[in-house]
Amino acid sequence: MTEIDKLKEKLGKGKAVARPKVTLDLTLVDNGEIEADKTYLGKIFAARFIHVEEKTSKFDICVEVLTPEGVRIGIINDYIYTSIRARTRLRDLLLSIGFDSDTKNPSLDPFDLAERLPENHCGILTRDALQKDGSYKVEIHRFIPIDLIEGDAQ
Repeated sequence: MTEIDKLKEKLGKGKAVARPKVTLDLTLVDNGEIEADKTYLGKIFAARFIHVEEKTSKFDICVEVLTPEGVRIGIINDYIYTSIRARTRLRDLLLSIGFDSDTKNPSLDPFDLAERLPENHCGILTRDALQKDGSYKVEIHRFIPIDLIEGDAQ
């Protein structure tokens, strides 16, 4: 046995490593049922804070769009930037989900906030947005208070 083989054996490199079990939920793909210019009840499915030194940091959120009965219609992914002029949108989200005290916090921890966002309900107003390839996609236009949602979505 060579020195390299002995070293590999000590480090465990020669052993087979089990792959972790990973599953993908393809039901999260938007199937086109979300309409533009309409209000919906949303539920934050996932959120993370992306901190970038050279650019504006942002929250990457995934919002489940629900029927008034709470059945998932689809998913909309969105970025909420943290630049000074974009903070109104973040404040609107926090007010929509009832995090009113966070809107008054001058030293809000974005990583902590990202951990607290999932599972909270919010109101959303959608719109059509022109994509770079010329197609249209429905996106979140504004976060609104849940009591402004049309119909009986509460």
